[in-house]
Amino acid sequence: MKKSTDPIKIILTGDLCPVADVERKFQQKRGEEVFGDVLPQLLDKDLSITNLELALTQGGKEIDKCGPNLKADPAIFSELKKADFDIYSVANNHARDFDDSAFTETLSHIEAAGAKYIGGGSDAATAAKPLKLNIKNIKVAIFAISMHCDCDASATTPGVNALNLPYNIMDIMKTAQEGYQVLVVFHDGKEFCPFPADRIRNYCHAFIDAGACAVIGHHPHIIRGIERYRDGIIAYSLGNFLFPQRDGTPMPDPFWFNGFSLRLQVGSSGLLDYDVIPHHYNHKKGCLELMNKDDRHLFFKNLNRLNDILASGNQNQRYFSADSESFTEYADFLSKFTKNLSNNSWETTAEKQTAKAFHHFLTCNEHWDLLEALSLRKWQGDVDVPEDLKEITQSLGRTF
Repeated sequence: MKKSTDPIKIILTGDLCPVADVERKFQQKRGEEVFGDVLPQLLDKDLSITNLELALTQGGKEIDKCGPNLKADPAIFSELKKADFDIYSVANNHARDFDDSAFTETLSHIEAAGAKYIGGGSDAATAAKPLKLNIKNIKVAIFAISMHCDCDASATTPGVNALNLPYNIMDIMKTAQEGYQVLVVFHDGKEFCPFPADRIRNYCHAFIDAGACAVIGHHPHIIRGIERYRDGIIAYSLGNFLFPQRDGTPMPDPFWFNGFSLRLQVGSSGLLDYDVIPHHYNHKKGCLELMNKDDRHLFFKNLNRLNDILASGNQNQRYFSADSESFTEYADFLSKFTKNLSNNSWETTAEKQTAKAFHHFLTCNEHWDLLEALSLRKWQGDVDVPEDLKEITQSLGRTF
């Protein structure tokens, strides 16, 4: 790592979705209770960034999409402020869940709370702009980028900053050449899978090559490894930060409640070091907790195994490919869709839903990766499954 004498501390967290029990506690002015003993860690910083994965509105109209539409009462911001997040990334697949007006309203609530947002705006050009800051005489620029989804901004409509790799890379390079320490926050990757596809690794490497000192990911809702690349780091998924069980849904697997935050130490010459802060959401108590000694031991054992897989040549893609076999519902969707297509059968709501799901699979990057891996395995007859794959996923708390 590069050396410097004037570091600043930057905290980054995974997905923040204050719904259900968390929203109710915030409405009851119990924010400090929700953040628990993680709060002092969040406050030990010069700058903090979280991913706000919903709309803040009491109105709005649900957009037609695959997956849930998420929102929370804007009044909870008075309790969110107790964590003192300086920046909220809105570059994700839920920020525009309640249409343009609610998305714009969310941005206004962030600004009214004295914070800033990244990765979204009134149009695609505005959403793509980095946030540039000067902190203790260190110039920092933060980009936020999302996989393509139903929340994308267009040339004329509001939404989030969608992947556009040639432009992303040029913007990062230009900003780094202006003397900024560049951080990239991205929202992408197959949900529940602890291994990034090669597509993601390739563009994360390209971001570092272009001049970023750290590239930090979320969206899979499960932790992924950390890779040291050149003078920077890539954290492929921090897992969830604060995302409780949604009302009326089954209890998630244990991995859903585990995650980590990163505290970067950044100097005028680049990234100096980083700290990993493991935590979990105690759904019985309704609060965040730092992991205890035993949980930390298991967490770092799992994280180090994922790190080793990333460091071992092509092994990571081997694990991703083998793990793709776990997601059989995709094959079911494809089978239903092609059957309906051949029969020209689109009369029922269920049949139309398969068409919408298929369209989503074709337009959302995380599903490209899975379909590519599944189809390649069937085509090539690839049955190579690492012996420890099941043990790794079970150790992380994934049971399906």
